Amino acid sequence: RSGAALLLSSYDLDSAGRLFNALYSVSPAGEVLGRYAKTRLTPFGERHFTPGNELAPLTTPHGEVGVLICFESTFGDLARRLTALGASLLVVSSSDASFLHS
Repeated sequence: RSGAALLLSSYDLDSAGRLFNALYSVSPAGEVLGRYAKTRLTPFGERHFTPGNELAPLTTPHGEVGVLICFESTFGDLARRLTALGASLLVVSSSDASFLHS
């Protein structure tokens, strides 16, 4: 009802049973505009996850947004690549849920 666009973090299970740590861009109307699956997984903490295979900005109603999920934010080359690909804003999403009891 607010008309806000959202970036939502979620685990994603594909049809092959692979688990991804992902982030979605959702329009104010509720339409999924894009999905980014984390490409650089946290050593040991995300051993049950599959890395994504594409680093690309997410489309939002406000422009292209580069997403870095948690551990990925420690790699400056990822931020530079996202801006080179057109991201005008960088967002870091963080969750320690994959560490279970932390």
